[in-house]
Amino acid sequence: MINHGRLIALFAVFYYFFLPEMQGRSLEELDELFQNRVSVKDFPKYHCVSSERAREIALKVTDDGQNEKEAVVVKEGIDRASSRV
Repeated sequence: MINHGRLIALFAVFYYFFLPEMQGRSLEELDELFQNRVSVKDFPKYHCVSSERAREIALKVTDDGQNEKEAVVVKEGIDRASSRV
């Protein structure tokens, strides 16, 4: 019979090698990572297209001068999210 220490060690190895680090990622970014089948090793290095598109839209709205107050709020939220990555 396998003891609990060995079982915990087995699970620790599994979690370390097969589960990605998701801290600092939005739900949309995680969805994109899993849809594109990015390997666990490449999760930290992968740059999501969805976050880049959101940043471009926020900057475009700010540059046009329309809804400037709303665009600034969106841009600040995007900057905070991208600084966590």
